[in-house]
Amino acid sequence: LGVGPLSNALTTEENAPFGVTLPGATSLPQIAIEGPMQVVGLVTGSEVLAFNLAVLLGVILTAFACFLLCWHITSNAWAAGVAGVAYGFNPWILERAAGHVHFTHLWSLCLVTLGLIMIREGRGRRAWLLFGAAAVFGLYTNTYFALFIGVIIVAFVVADLGAALIHRANGTVGPAVRRGALAAGIYVAALIPQAVVSVIERSKIDGLLEGTRSPEDSYYYGARWWEWLVPSERHPVFDDWTAPFRLSRLHLSNPGETNIYLGLTVIALAAVGAATAVPAWRRVPGGPGWPAAPAASLVLMGGIPPLPPRLPAARWPSP
Repeated sequence: LGVGPLSNALTTEENAPFGVTLPGATSLPQIAIEGPMQVVGLVTGSEVLAFNLAVLLGVILTAFACFLLCWHITSNAWAAGVAGVAYGFNPWILERAAGHVHFTHLWSLCLVTLGLIMIREGRGRRAWLLFGAAAVFGLYTNTYFALFIGVIIVAFVVADLGAALIHRANGTVGPAVRRGALAAGIYVAALIPQAVVSVIERSKIDGLLEGTRSPEDSYYYGARWWEWLVPSERHPVFDDWTAPFRLSRLHLSNPGETNIYLGLTVIALAAVGAATAVPAWRRVPGGPGWPAAPAASLVLMGGIPPLPPRLPAARWPSP
């Protein structure tokens, strides 16, 4: 829409024919994707080409980044390939490829995780550069990614520090604390430009979002446990078999927002991987099986924020 990171452009593509002013602060957290898209659009004269190219690259890079992460952990290209396809082409990404181009670029999350694992392995400056670059790119891909990356860092710190405290090996607690503090510091420093611009443009942002968001949204769009496990009614195998169940439980959301199905085979394979990794870690503390610890921490911590702020009480059938 021609909106730069610090501009206040009027676009007639929304709220036609009057248009709407888009403060640059809403674009700055997305400039890593929107910037290249605008350049491609200007050079080729086709915004459609720019959008489609961004979606295609997002899916491919996401699958490849997951492949690199899992290849580093497992040293098995076939297992990493399965993981890459499962992550890069998961239903959540494909749902959003139709309109939310930023959400196809989940590859920065894999590289942030890979960087943290390499940092703990003592890979030095390269690991920190990978983590820092991936974190900055993710933080300027979409505002939600700031939350995602924050959860990844917290999960890593909990696992790293927890392992150090459990094993009580000499000199392990101090380095774990320093790793966590430095990772958190990089994260906060990268967010400072967003924070400054958001404060300066606060009134314009509030005006833009007025009437479009409500505290109730956190309940309407909060995840329910079955949404991770029940396939979409547009699933290529199950087809509309799940439609009656899912559509009757939309909780004022919509089919696209509630499609966070992970894949039952993916969950089963992850369980097998965890079951084999834990014994390997116990045999060699801090060895190849260690990523199972932050993975378990991430599953727990990643599952809590999506939940609605209040859960319905259980209703027992009357006798």
